[in-house]
Amino acid sequence: MNDEGRSGHSRAFENLVTNGEGDIVGLLAYALFKQSIREAAIAGNLSPAIQRNPSHTAVKVHRDAAEQMLSALVDTALEAARPELAESALRKAVEDSRNTILTTAAEINAHTDQRTQFWTAVLAGGVSWVVSLILTIIIIWLSGKGDAVSALLK
Repeated sequence: MNDEGRSGHSRAFENLVTNGEGDIVGLLAYALFKQSIREAAIAGNLSPAIQRNPSHTAVKVHRDAAEQMLSALVDTALEAARPELAESALRKAVEDSRNTILTTAAEINAHTDQRTQFWTAVLAGGVSWVVSLILTIIIIWLSGKGDAVSALLK
């Protein structure tokens, strides 16, 4: 006598749900199997309970159907969530860009503050004044107005 005869019940659940209670595919496959039994009962083709143990082929068919249903469900959910996911990704990209810009601006300000300290500015101004004075003297001298240069030097 087979296993189901000794236990008095069908082994359909154990055959379809192979990975424990977390086997969503197996649980859905079992529901599909029970649905097929219900449809057979409604049609008047119900076999005795002892013969309702699904074969390996029936197990594969029900599990494949369950995987297809779950895949379709996931695809539908992803398609429905696509606009929200795109908006969320865009919002994150904008926030990341904003943070990068703020960090860069802070670095530029720190660099500018460091380079424009009081004595650095005085030194740069003094050097600029001397260079501009020398250039002015050279331009006047080259333009043939040497008298003005000697007047400036006296």
